[in-house]
Amino acid sequence: MGLALSAADTQILEERTEGWIAALQLAAISVNGRANPSAFIAAFSGTGRYIVDYLVEEVLQRLSPELRQFLFSTCILRQFNADLCDAMTGHPGAARALLDQLEKQNLFLVPLDDHRQWYRHHHLFADVLLAHMPAERQHELPRLHR
Repeated sequence: MGLALSAADTQILEERTEGWIAALQLAAISVNGRANPSAFIAAFSGTGRYIVDYLVEEVLQRLSPELRQFLFSTCILRQFNADLCDAMTGHPGAARALLDQLEKQNLFLVPLDDHRQWYRHHHLFADVLLAHMPAERQHELPRLHR
């Protein structure tokens, strides 16, 4: 896009987006024409309007209620496996199939091992999930943290 970014800014964007090309494109759109691109990049997160709009409209709203509930129940976890997800959702035995479904759909699930046991949510996606947890689920946050 013809942006004149420093190597440090480029590195920060790569780390924050984890190489997700759509997020890089959205970041480039957001930074274009800014007087201080470095300040924007330093603050870049999953709460920026372009990232939020994309993930909410193009991803979250298109998921089944079961998958959305699963994602909102697990978004506070830094890493997780099926057993931990079962405990978080209160639905024993259901998480493995949901994790498999998320992975097959390439929905911002990052595997942490070669055995498909441990995962984490993409950082930007987790930011959006936390910021957009439905109001009726906000009361669950203390329980989820426990």
